Amino acid sequence: MWRTFFPIARDQHWFTFLVCLKERAFAFLDSAYGPKSHFHKEVRDAMIENFISIWDQVVTPVMRTRIDFENFDIVYPSVPQQDNRHDCGVFSIMYLKYWTPRTPIGNMFGPADIDNIRIRLAKELYFSTFNSIDKTFVTDFFGDVKA
Repeated sequence: MWRTFFPIARDQHWFTFLVCLKERAFAFLDSAYGPKSHFHKEVRDAMIENFISIWDQVVTPVMRTRIDFENFDIVYPSVPQQDNRHDCGVFSIMYLKYWTPRTPIGNMFGPADIDNIRIRLAKELYFSTFNSIDKTFVTDFFGDVKA
């Protein structure tokens, strides 16, 4: 558990708040807003303070040692940016799926890829082994395909 991801929705916008224990950083992965934006100035400190408070209530007593979160860096890594007002959720999913501190995801996908990514994500969810719905409507659509 070196990294803990929190997908966040606020004011109809999705972004990812990330706690990197090993790297000693709080990271904000956002496809629309940066560190100086009014959006993040409103939420950043409260999110970090709430995380620390809950961690100290729940995890610190179990670990019997306190992590010095006050000395963590606050970073906004370079991530692909959306070019509209409605793709932030897909970008956040992709950050959750691929981001690591040492993986530059800037070239992995971009706004032009979002329509295909939506299709791929829907397919992955529909055909997931965790989805117990009867899939024969799709797998037998033409009557000649075996799942």
